[in-house]
Amino acid sequence: MAKLNLDSIIKTKKISQQQLSDETGINKSTINRYCTNSFEKLDMAHLDILCEHLDITPNELFEIESGAIFDDLSLPEVLDLHYGSTLLFNVEP
Repeated sequence: MAKLNLDSIIKTKKISQQQLSDETGINKSTINRYCTNSFEKLDMAHLDILCEHLDITPNELFEIESGAIFDDLSLPEVLDLHYGSTLLFNVEP
């Protein structure tokens, strides 16, 4: 399963959820759902905004848990299966 590392990233960068919300325009409750991995879908525009604002790549934002059925798939393939949408960014394998 793919999950977001947003909570650990913002802690490392010493940014609060409220500050991230204020600086990106993404609703604080949405940021909280992303930090706790309790979201139903991920807005691709938010993905782009978060990566650009935090100066990270999608590969850094996502973690694929080992032992998952997705082990042999690339990140875009996992996200396409998990979230049901085609991603419009490139990631290294």
